[in-house]
Parts: sequence; structure tokens; C-alpha cells
Amino acid sequence: MNKNKIKVLLEKNKKIYCFFRYIYVGVSNPSRLEKEKSYGEKNKDKHILLIRPNTEDGIQGLMSLFIQTMRWVDYAKQNEMIPFIDFKNYKTQYADGTNSWEYFFTQPSNLTLEEVYDSKNVTISGTTLKPLVNENLFKGNIFFDKDLCKNCYDIIWNNIRLSSAVEKIVAKEDDRIGIANCIGAYLRGTDYIKLKPAGEYVQPEAEEFIEKLDEFVKKYPAANIFLVTEDYSYYQKIKTAYKEKVKIVSFDSFVVNYDGKDYLSKTGLLNKNPRKRGMDYLAKIVLLSRCKYLVSSITMGSIAAYSMNGGKYEDKIIFDKGVYQ
Repeated sequence: MNKNKIKVLLEKNKKIYCFFRYIYVGVSNPSRLEKEKSYGEKNKDKHILLIRPNTEDGIQGLMSLFIQTMRWVDYAKQNEMIPFIDFKNYKTQYADGTNSWEYFFTQPSNLTLEEVYDSKNVTISGTTLKPLVNENLFKGNIFFDKDLCKNCYDIIWNNIRLSSAVEKIVAKEDDRIGIANCIGAYLRGTDYIKLKPAGEYVQPEAEEFIEKLDEFVKKYPAANIFLVTEDYSYYQKIKTAYKEKVKIVSFDSFVVNYDGKDYLSKTGLLNKNPRKRGMDYLAKIVLLSRCKYLVSSITMGSIAAYSMNGGKYEDKIIFDKGVYQ
């Protein structure tokens, strides 16, 4: 049994999982444990939660980072702490020496990085012996639970906004596509299909996806299809099926020569500019969230889009095929 399968089994009991994870992290990488810090004398009457990425392996995609961060923001607010997100001093695949979170979103507070690192009472997010964040938030059941979806929607838009740079990209593409009259079509291929990562949602094959998408094309003939996928073979099949009805962003690119040996983030096949790569992907997710209808598989990307939308799509088809074992 590999470590991914062990993780899936342990996660069914959060207390046991947290205990073993705490011991493992404490031995292998103690810097990842939660910490209490005092950096200076500012904000003596405030308790700041400094939110860092859950891992520093550079694998996590932007929507995975986004969802983990939103859970920590929710935890901070539930516990009367002031959240601040630091993607400068902790590694992500988007790191370039600045606080890369702010390329994509605003901060959930008025604090600055300099102020946080001169404050009296700072907790640095990390691994603990007991569950802290609510991991029921931003999960696949969001597609089928209206109250959960509303909660996730509120956590996002009551705390952050898109950066002005991302807003500009979205507005420009919306003018060109007319996103409000589109069927959002989202599916992942490449490493999801080839590697079948344990615990991640099973993705439909292209033919299965097209069969369901066809139902919406017939049901809503005036709507175009806004396609979000990284897999060129999937794009080709859907483009062949629906021709000029298929709309993509003007800057879209697809993975062509994926060999199935490693995760995309480690292959060198993605855009080498981390800022552009992240902003372009986020813009596609935001546009997906503003479509009229949705046909989608379940991944962090579609969960993020559905959360941003608040479950307000007029109609939807969701592929819930369970998770890879």
C-alpha cells in the first residue's frame, strides 16, 4: 500500500490522521508545525494569523492553494484572529520573491507584510495535533449542498476580492466571449487521467463528457460553450464536436506532449512565468464561475468556480465518479 492510499484511509478519521501527521511532520520537518511568534511591539491588542501554504513542495496548484487559504481565513474569523497571507517567505510554484498571493487576490485584512513581521502576537499556520480548519468547506459535496455552497461563497467574497490585474483580464475576455450566455465546460486530463492521484476525484473520459455536454447543447441551443481544460486532446475532440460554438480565452494554451511520468507542475510543460501562469488560470476559473450553465468534473478548479458562483448556475451537470484509490 503506497503512502497516498494510507493518507486516504487515515483521513477518514481526522483525529487519528492529525496525530500521525503531527508526529511525522515534527520529526521530518518541524518548521511546518504551527508556531506562536512575537516579532515586535506593534498590534499588542490584536492576534494575527499568518497564513502560509500547507506545503512547500511546489506541487500545489493555485486553486488548491486558494481553497486551503480560504479555510484558514474562515478559521481566523471564527477565532477572532486577523488573517494575513504570506506567499513571499514560503514557497509555492508561483514564488518569485514577492508576495505572490497579491497577484491574484487582495488580502483579507488591512495589514501589510512589514507590519505583521513587527507585531506582538502572531500565530503561523501549520500542522497541529487537532483539526483546526473546517475541511468540510470547499469539498466536492458543495455541488449538492446549497447551505455549504452559500457558506463557501460568503467566506470568499466577504473577505477578499480579485486583484485589479485579474479583473482587467476577466473583463477583456468577457467582452470578447460573452460569458453570461455560455455553458461552462470544465474537465481535467493529463496527470489526473494518467497518474490517478489517490484521493482526487475521478475524471470522465472525453467521450463521456461530450455525451452529457450534448444534452445541454440541445437544451440551450443559443448558448456557446466556454471550455476550460489543459489537455489538447480533449480540446480537439470537443472543438471537432461543436466547432464555432466552442469559446476559449485568447491566451489559452494546451499540454501536448505529456508523458504521464510526473505531475504537470514538475514537467516543465507549463508557462515558465509563474505570475502569468497563475493569473491566466485564475481568469479562466473566474470566467467559468460567471457562465449561465455548467457541465463539469470535480477538481479543486471546479470547486473554486462553483464557490465563487455561489451555486447560481441556472442548470448544471456534475460528474461525481468518486475518488481514485
